[in-house]
Amino acid sequence: MNKKNIKYYCLTQKGEKKLPNQKEITEFHQSGIEPEIFLDSNVCLHIIKIVDYPKNPIGVNKERLIVLKEYISKHNIRINALFGLMELSYSKNIFDKDKFQDFKNRIDFFIQIPLKHFKKFNYNYLRDYQIFSQPKLKDNTTFFGLESFILSTYCVLLKIREISLSGLTKKDAKKNIFKLLDWMINDLKFMLGVEYKLGMNIFGGKTEFRKMIWLEGKQNLTQKKIMGSAWDITHSRFITNNEFLNKIVDKNIYVYYLTSDRHFYELISKYSITAIFKTKAGTTTMHNTNFDYPHFETEFIDEQNNKMIEIMGDRINKEPMYDRERILRLIDNLEKSNNIA
Repeated sequence: MNKKNIKYYCLTQKGEKKLPNQKEITEFHQSGIEPEIFLDSNVCLHIIKIVDYPKNPIGVNKERLIVLKEYISKHNIRINALFGLMELSYSKNIFDKDKFQDFKNRIDFFIQIPLKHFKKFNYNYLRDYQIFSQPKLKDNTTFFGLESFILSTYCVLLKIREISLSGLTKKDAKKNIFKLLDWMINDLKFMLGVEYKLGMNIFGGKTEFRKMIWLEGKQNLTQKKIMGSAWDITHSRFITNNEFLNKIVDKNIYVYYLTSDRHFYELISKYSITAIFKTKAGTTTMHNTNFDYPHFETEFIDEQNNKMIEIMGDRINKEPMYDRERILRLIDNLEKSNNIA
């Protein structure tokens, strides 16, 4: 069996990481920390499919899920599908609370199935899962507070795509990245680091990252695919900053994030947190990253790094101003320039 086909990619705030062994889990517990495995939407969707169709879940690698089920059964570690299910329950700027709860029930069932029955696919969700009275999600929960992250990121990805359509040759690289930087400052009104890193990769000649802005795919899928990338990046914003996430979930956890998306994994795995600064505006983080871009010379990397440091110094105590209506207007204009109906 090819092990590459049965393992998900795993990330933490330190970048690429394997799931913890029992010794590491014990050390976490002794330190008052709860390790948790957060699932991306694709992993969630595969679990949902195998719960509903145990014998023949279309498009699902069953061996991967067996390995995951064996791991969580052996180590008694929690899995958390919160953000992945949010993505699956979000469409056209609306969260579907009923869909979220329906999917969550299936994730809970996956956790509860005894390993010996799961490995034989000997279970029946409709017969075996008991649904009791469940609390209704309220509009002021974390569930509904994610929209500002999603829309802002989606907006930036549209801008990266718009710039890319004008040319991605080596002679365009420097102009493109400064155009993105100036747009973030003057139009978006705040800086987004992971998205800027994605722009550096795309403008810097890393062709494999073009998929995240659906530059060469079927036009009718552009909106769906870019929104999917926006969710991936939003997830990364939480998993690469445990202190920030702890405030959201109100407990002391350490996140291991499982994804089946190789391009997202490659973007984030070399982008790890090194320091956290608390300012009047909230929490600012500093990350390690790599600067291996075919289209950018060393002198330019130094130039843009100096510009970024200067911008950070100017903005470190300025509170980011999120204006939903302004972001929606930017999105509307950018969708038109990207020929998205």
